[in-house]
Amino acid sequence: MIQCIKTELYKTMHNRYFIISLFSLLFLIVVHIALDIAPYYGMIYGEYPETVFNHWIGLQLSSLSNIYYMVVVGCATLPVGMVYIEERQHGYMNQMITRSNRTKIAISKLIAYFVTSFIITTIPLVFDYMAASIFLPSIRPIAATTYYTISGNSFLSELFYTNPTAYLFIYIGIDGVLVSFFSLLVVLAAKIIENIYAAVCCPMVVFIVLKVVLGFINAENYIPMRILYPSTSEGVETINVVMEIALVGVIGIIGIICEVGKYET
Repeated sequence: MIQCIKTELYKTMHNRYFIISLFSLLFLIVVHIALDIAPYYGMIYGEYPETVFNHWIGLQLSSLSNIYYMVVVGCATLPVGMVYIEERQHGYMNQMITRSNRTKIAISKLIAYFVTSFIITTIPLVFDYMAASIFLPSIRPIAATTYYTISGNSFLSELFYTNPTAYLFIYIGIDGVLVSFFSLLVVLAAKIIENIYAAVCCPMVVFIVLKVVLGFINAENYIPMRILYPSTSEGVETINVVMEIALVGVIGIIGIICEVGKYET
């Protein structure tokens, strides 16, 4: 099992798609650092200094932040999707079935795809936090001000105003989990869509469509974008986050299990 997981991880993380995805997100982070972090070194807004907690990319309401959270699902899906679809097209799965059992293959792929997408999602966010910590102080936010994008009814707002560093890392973890589960949807997309690039783009398209549809039916608290992006999480509750992660995760996991199970021995 361990060797099977290592093999799957090697395939998803040692290819040009992984590099393209990770460096695309890191490029956005570098631009964010140059435009929205470094210039504010030592600055004071009124009585309050500019801090990490109003300049980290997830805690700013800006076009660049919106772009990041809009494309992160597509970037996280690209390496796992391309590797999986290329295997599917070349009949590699049938060869694996003859050398191992379906359970090991399904679990190994699930772990490798999840870990790869999680790394792509979280490393840029951590890097942005580290850069913000270099240029700006990590002063605990003051709830009485209106200087921060996290309001009293934003998701985990109490934690933000009591232990903002823990809040930030917990949120990065939530983002990593939700995006990773969205990336698993590429397995189901590959069963329906023949074009390899259209199939890889499908999870991001679903992510965007849900934003429009759930907004239209007044279910804004379940919009994935609002859950991923802390600054837009006003009104989002723990139950919304848990249900979203559970639903997307179950669909993605079932997709992998069913796909592996259909191959011949």
